[in-house]
Amino acid sequence: LNTGGVLNGGVAVSKSTDGGRTWSEPVLTQTPEDRAWLVTDPSTNKLYVSSGLPSLFGVKDGLLGPRSTGDRNAAIGNVNDRWLVASTDGVHWTAPHRFGGGGVPGVSAGMSSMSTAANRVFAATFHSTDNAECRFLLHASAPCTGFQTTRDDGVTWTRDRVPVPSSSTGFAMVAADPTRAGHFAVAVMNAGSTQFLVYRTTDTGATWRGPTKLTDNAKTTKFKPWMAYSPTGTLGMMWRSYTKSGVAGENETAPAASGDDETAPYNVWAVISRDGGATFSAPLNITTAPSRAADPKQKVGGDDFSFINLDTDAAFIAWADWRPGEMSGYFSAIDLSLFQAR
Repeated sequence: LNTGGVLNGGVAVSKSTDGGRTWSEPVLTQTPEDRAWLVTDPSTNKLYVSSGLPSLFGVKDGLLGPRSTGDRNAAIGNVNDRWLVASTDGVHWTAPHRFGGGGVPGVSAGMSSMSTAANRVFAATFHSTDNAECRFLLHASAPCTGFQTTRDDGVTWTRDRVPVPSSSTGFAMVAADPTRAGHFAVAVMNAGSTQFLVYRTTDTGATWRGPTKLTDNAKTTKFKPWMAYSPTGTLGMMWRSYTKSGVAGENETAPAASGDDETAPYNVWAVISRDGGATFSAPLNITTAPSRAADPKQKVGGDDFSFINLDTDAAFIAWADWRPGEMSGYFSAIDLSLFQAR
């Protein structure tokens, strides 16, 4: 299916019931390929897949049709958006529903969305710099950052504005607390991408507290962060931090921020919070040595994200690292007892 990159591919799901020894026949979810997130609601074990983007460098890659279904005879849709489907068995999926806009094809709540689910609620974030979108979706002026939830697999949505600074950067991370219904955390970076701002809600987005400010070193630039809750309500966050000399130090100055084109070495950091994001542990350096700077010939290829997940006792962190001489996947499991109070 993927003969033309993200514009010509669907999302296939396969499941294993024996620990990965065997896998079921892959099934297409019927949604577009790009930036596919798979999340599970631990209270119901329902699976959610969200994928597609309203645009990719000006090119539509969020259209339903032959690209997403694998059916060359399917009609090509005229609505470009991000789409949500749900399943209780990983085989049978609901019909795709848009993240935003309802009957307005030009309005989307799907840009830069990160998603999560718990207590029968699927939630996602979005950010827009378009005045028409912000007014339609949130009754706010641009730029705007939104938090949206659905209890019916995307048929209807409730949207609330997150009071982040207009100068905030990066996509808005979101995580659902499985131990407390209505409790979510959202995080963005400040204008210089040197510090995280963490907000939390206990009423599914109606009101917000924060921000809690978080950084390993306010003089270094952060990138590719991720956030998640453990089954027992511990919030974890990880990120990569550019360094000037390759060793994070208090006297370092941050390199000029230039997004994914940064050439400085980087370290990986992580923190946890046992009170839902009100306070955090001291940042813990996960890497034993800084990663080399990325190969300048491959800056736009293959390294989009880093991840963190948690169980009751440990944090599991994954990222891309250039120490072997080429980009390689790295993984670290950290006992939660190693995260110390500030």
